[in-house]
Amino acid sequence: MRKILWLSHEVDLGGANKCLAEQIHILHDAGYHVEVIVLRDAIFADHVRSYTKGIHEIYFYAWVLDIGKKISQFRFWKRVFRNSIAVWKIYRLILKVKPDYVATNTMTIPPAAIAAKLAGTPHVWFIHEFGEEDHGYQMFCGLQRGARLVNWLSAKVVFNSEAVRKKFAAFIEPQKQFIAHNPVVIPENETGSVNDSVKTVLTTVECLILGQIAPSKNQLEALQAILLLKENGITANLTIAGNVVNDGYEETLKQFIQNNGLSQQVNLLGYTDNPFALLRQTDVYLMCSRMEAFGRVSVEALKFGVPVIAADSGGSPEIIENEVNGYLYETGNVKQLAEKIKQFSASRHQFDSSAIAANANMKFNSVNTREQLIRIFA
Repeated sequence: MRKILWLSHEVDLGGANKCLAEQIHILHDAGYHVEVIVLRDAIFADHVRSYTKGIHEIYFYAWVLDIGKKISQFRFWKRVFRNSIAVWKIYRLILKVKPDYVATNTMTIPPAAIAAKLAGTPHVWFIHEFGEEDHGYQMFCGLQRGARLVNWLSAKVVFNSEAVRKKFAAFIEPQKQFIAHNPVVIPENETGSVNDSVKTVLTTVECLILGQIAPSKNQLEALQAILLLKENGITANLTIAGNVVNDGYEETLKQFIQNNGLSQQVNLLGYTDNPFALLRQTDVYLMCSRMEAFGRVSVEALKFGVPVIAADSGGSPEIIENEVNGYLYETGNVKQLAEKIKQFSASRHQFDSSAIAANANMKFNSVNTREQLIRIFA
């Protein structure tokens, strides 16, 4: 039985941790022994507890900063000191657990990789992000040095899309590079595509965006498209739901809605604990992120039979096929986004919800991810 000691980078259930939770569940069902290192025993730990053989709390810091943000010498050396302690604790844990592999979720946290190197245990680094382009952060030592460190510290480096792999490919040895897609598991009580019979009104388009309220998710671009459609006599409604991680950006969205008279067309919900209910009621999903590494929510929408209009960047072109399960538009081109929404409004009957859901489930599922993970942890 293979043993894996896996470090989670955060305590909540963001996209990368949802993927990690699904991967742990898949490996548990495949007979693997998985133990998890967390910063704090909280939401994520509760979510995976029944699929793990142990959860270990160890305090650590990230080795990334927002682009343009400076860190004082005191804070820098404080992080170095704290992470040195974390490396020592993880090293001792490796000697105790004796895992076949140590794994790290996202490129933001280095202690487990360093500890694995010291212990002589193979390390697998799972990279779920571009860093600069999507989340607006960079490693202290810069991209090239950081990526080369990831390569040196790891036996294998796993990417969640071909687009992310391409960014790092020049710095990672080819034989170390692997792809493992998010399985995007929909709970059994939520399965099934959208009920088209509910959608009897065809004069408006119901649009939806899910995800963090942050500049990287680019909700403002969707609002600008809705306004452009309104100015051209086309009505489209938009629901925006997600956890607010940038108060200033949320205020920008609110001001745009108010200043342009969109309050009757736009519903800014904030956090929702039932995104699937929103997907059931929408006509089309908008993925406006400036650079989405994978596009988990896009796949969720497709699994509900909802077409997706996505920015032609990052991992979205690997998921969206023009006029088959949605449309791609030029990133940052508000006019083109509005045109795609208008085009969808005129041709929505051409999209087969059942076929969209079936194809998404065929491509992204636990069986495929299980095969990818077993190959990685062979």
